[in-house]
Amino acid sequence: AGRAAISNKDNTRRDAAKTAVINAWEKVGAARFISYMKLAKTNISDAAQFAHLISEGIGFIKAFKYNPSKTLTPAEIASLEGYLGTDTYNVTTANIDLAIDLLANKFNLDKNKL
Repeated sequence: AGRAAISNKDNTRRDAAKTAVINAWEKVGAARFISYMKLAKTNISDAAQFAHLISEGIGFIKAFKYNPSKTLTPAEIASLEGYLGTDTYNVTTANIDLAIDLLANKFNLDKNKL
């Protein structure tokens, strides 16, 4: 639809297709965040792997933060940042669960299937 809209100079349909892609991409990011955090919980005893997975999660949070048409509110992003913090040695499974729940609820994702 987007390509045809561009070819036909239909900016309204083009913009609608762009928004749909951006929203889907954000939901994919949320799903990947959840899968990385679930892996982090299962690798908590491996400091290197755990740090890698948490760092990936922090990267997704940054992507959410700087998306100009984000679904998450600034307060929700701040909560995610608070849950993971800046020191991977201090991240708890309880905070990982809070982050997972926030995104699963916000994006209507089944965290058990990811």
